[in-house]
Amino acid sequence: MLITADALWQNGFGVVFPELEGLKAFEDVLQTLDLIESLKPKICLPGHGPMFNDVDCALKVARARCHFFIQNPKKHAIYAAKVLIKYRLLELQRWNLSQAHDWASHVPLLIRIKEDYFSNTDFQSVIQEFIDGLVLSQAAKIVDGDLYNL
Repeated sequence: MLITADALWQNGFGVVFPELEGLKAFEDVLQTLDLIESLKPKICLPGHGPMFNDVDCALKVARARCHFFIQNPKKHAIYAAKVLIKYRLLELQRWNLSQAHDWASHVPLLIRIKEDYFSNTDFQSVIQEFIDGLVLSQAAKIVDGDLYNL
């Protein structure tokens, strides 16, 4: 059994935060996946989701996801932004949308993502797009101006 934490999930891996700070870290992700493969685990215990035993499939999915993010860094940034918002929502469970927007305006990484990838869009609209993405993926819902965790 291998505890893989955020390095390998059944359907991907965690956010590669150094990439969002301008460091080239996707190659490190690929090297980590190679290392996991070389260990030949029979079962993986990821940081999120259930244990799994189809390690070869998980590695294939993770590598494809990493290569996709290498080719589409904006998609990785959007994923990271939604993760940040979702984790705060997990803590709160219910969050007034205006408070969510205010919180986001003080998060340096969200500010950087906006500046790097959405420079022609106002900040509040960008944050609302991320929130709407969480709603669309059924990770959250909006009722009467409040964001709820699902």
